Amino acid sequence: MPGNDRALRLATGIFRLSRYRHRSGVLFAVATALFLGAITTQAKFVYQYGGNALTLMTVRFAATAIVIGLILLLLRCFAKSRVRADALQGDFWLTLITGVTWSVAMICYLMSVQYISVSIAALVLFTFPLMILLVSVLRQTIAFTWTLLALFSLAFVGLGFAMLSGQLVSNPMGIALALTAAVGAAITFFLGAKISQQVDPLTLVFQVSVIGLVLVLPLVWHQFRIPDAPGYLPLAGATGCYIFAIVCQFSALGRLAPALVAFILNLEPVMSILAASIWLNESPGVLQWLGMAMVFTALMLSSKMLPGETAN
Repeated sequence: MPGNDRALRLATGIFRLSRYRHRSGVLFAVATALFLGAITTQAKFVYQYGGNALTLMTVRFAATAIVIGLILLLLRCFAKSRVRADALQGDFWLTLITGVTWSVAMICYLMSVQYISVSIAALVLFTFPLMILLVSVLRQTIAFTWTLLALFSLAFVGLGFAMLSGQLVSNPMGIALALTAAVGAAITFFLGAKISQQVDPLTLVFQVSVIGLVLVLPLVWHQFRIPDAPGYLPLAGATGCYIFAIVCQFSALGRLAPALVAFILNLEPVMSILAASIWLNESPGVLQWLGMAMVFTALMLSSKMLPGETAN
């Protein structure tokens, strides 16, 4: 029957599009982890040459707003058919909340390392995939299974082995700040997944960056430290990696469920350790290699268990 043939072709086309969205979303999420993982090593060089965390954060927010703003301007001038005015607006309040939440989370994370070790801060921050899993189960967008919980826990324990090495410093204020950052990251993923259905990723990144810049300027006003000349290149590199990472992150959230994106981002600290071993001659110990193996194992085993489509 002709009608049945058309229905079959339509269903086949939707299936192929869904598979493409899933695969491209996974690639965007992996790219996010890679680019974010590359920032840590470059940031350490920036600090060694006289810069600081707030300076790095201010520069990356400002550079992202300028670069993405220019790209959007060019697209609107020369490719109007690809960037519709209504697609650039979206929900103002939802965008504002997303930008504020993301910026506050990043600020709290940077402040936490003033009180606790970077390893502990990173481990507390990466409780956010477990938070997202819990909320997704409560919202019934993911069916709870003990196997899935075990895989998330395996990844978290693996991160602990990978990051908790050397002298550790802990403090209640630092833990509270890092935990606030984790909650903020989890909220941002849910909000980002929702708003990515309304606004293209470039516009969303531009708006979030402007909001972040407005929030961070009062904090950095008397603490802005430009690094010495040798630090310019790593500062530019860390900023460029952040621009690519944040665009890829919101692109992934527009294609995949928040739980899957957050879970893939467990690769970020693993990539940071590998980059440090290459560029900083930091040799991972046995526990770190074991932890990285646990993270990769959990990611591979869970690849077919988490939903691929964005949950609204």
